[in-house]
Amino acid sequence: MRRVVETWNGEYPDVTRTFLSLACMHCEKPACAAVCPTGAIIKRAEDGIVVVDRDKCDGCQECLPACPYGVPQFGIDGTMRKCDFCIEIGREPVCAVSCPAEALSFGDLDELLEKATGKAAERMVGSTEPSVIVPR
Repeated sequence: MRRVVETWNGEYPDVTRTFLSLACMHCEKPACAAVCPTGAIIKRAEDGIVVVDRDKCDGCQECLPACPYGVPQFGIDGTMRKCDFCIEIGREPVCAVSCPAEALSFGDLDELLEKATGKAAERMVGSTEPSVIVPR
């Protein structure tokens, strides 16, 4: 799941508005998984995607304050929902495929870094080592 955070800066008449699209950062060391008491959140060894087993999630929301990006969201049933790169539907992520501005891309991290260097991008850093590239 992806959500957009809107930020306003400045004072009238010099006001700016920016948008940040947030989804799971698929961290190398996911803090959400480390605190999950039921083991519902795991990092898949084969591709590094962090997934939630909703059958195991008890809706305790321990993952929310643990995530340094504030990404976890919760469904009507109270269980955690997050981006899983659309692996459940077996295709490339819908957000990347349908983004008209090509602001979202999906693929091998090294290839994406190479593609993004011309746009002055950098890999996000932090204690959880997110696997996301953010353009400056």
